[in-house]
Amino acid sequence: MTKPDKIYRCTAKHYLGDKPHYWYPTPEGERHYWTDKDEHIGRRQELTCQEHREPILLTAEAVVKGIEIPGFTSEVTSESWAYGGRKETLPVAKFTGDGITIEVKFNQLASQREKLHAYDYLASGHTSFTSTQGIRTFDRTGVEDSFYLNPQDGLVGLKSKIEAQIKRVAESRECIKSQVPIPGLGFLVTEQRKAEVTTLLRAGKSTTFTPSGFGVGYRLHHRQRSRWDNRAKPETERFFDVSPIYLEQMDCD
Repeated sequence: MTKPDKIYRCTAKHYLGDKPHYWYPTPEGERHYWTDKDEHIGRRQELTCQEHREPILLTAEAVVKGIEIPGFTSEVTSESWAYGGRKETLPVAKFTGDGITIEVKFNQLASQREKLHAYDYLASGHTSFTSTQGIRTFDRTGVEDSFYLNPQDGLVGLKSKIEAQIKRVAESRECIKSQVPIPGLGFLVTEQRKAEVTTLLRAGKSTTFTPSGFGVGYRLHHRQRSRWDNRAKPETERFFDVSPIYLEQMDCD
């Protein structure tokens, strides 16, 4: 690969288990690791990288006080849950407006540690919003939350992430306007996707619908392929103008 103009030695001491590593900035402003150690001699400079800058341990109160989003109200709430015989109450910074709810749920265990792992997050973000097809969310069950607050973000970084979520909601609402639910299955499709599925099924081919996170998905066939396949509901067959349709259920986890 082309040798970067500058190679830095990260000297962070803020995180548990940190070891010096080498990195270089890309023209796009990203940070990449540099692994060719022979090239360090005489070219390295010392500078803490973005991922290892000293943690900014925000609180829900500081977030609500320090971040103002036009058209949104904010408040500090809490969420309680039990796990392994232990009960935890998480502080939450909640922003509400324009049919959008954004909750920043703080990880108390992280904030109580003397040192963090570099991959720890201080809070998880959960975005839900109204749409023409009901309440939607960017959370992916069992996979990932809508966004995360990292130790280096601070108020400026968190505000940028919240604003990005609001922009994403506007884009999603516009996309959902062109989609309709599949009767009997609940998945959303555009008219173009609906026509493609009809063509596939009539040609004897199969197609699948799966959730964005963990859950139940389906593979659709025009003919029964195993004794465990179930016949689709009449409204599903009418929707695609194909009969019969058989459903092969899939556990997506």
